[in-house]
Amino acid sequence: MSVTFINALNVPPSREAEFLDKWDRGAGYMRGRDGFVSTSMHRSLPVRRGGSPSYRYQFFTVAVWESAGHLLRATATDWWRAFVADFGFGSDVEDFAASPHICEQLR
Repeated sequence: MSVTFINALNVPPSREAEFLDKWDRGAGYMRGRDGFVSTSMHRSLPVRRGGSPSYRYQFFTVAVWESAGHLLRATATDWWRAFVADFGFGSDVEDFAASPHICEQLR
């Protein structure tokens, strides 16, 4: 059964170009892994209510894998661990923040 990996990402505006370059590098790596089906990057539209952004996350990654096992094996490599460690995720306001989820399709 295929699974979908959805990752909501908070990206400081000053680091958007850097973030997209890093995402492209990671996506390129994943495209070569066993069980990979597809990936895409989405950006929130800046709809505003009361003068402030109406979104918490600016970007969403969606990736489809043949199985959760394939995804977990792809992220268990030394290359991927080093890539994530270097990416810049953290709790500082200028860091990237992520909320990853592995999902199954219900309907």
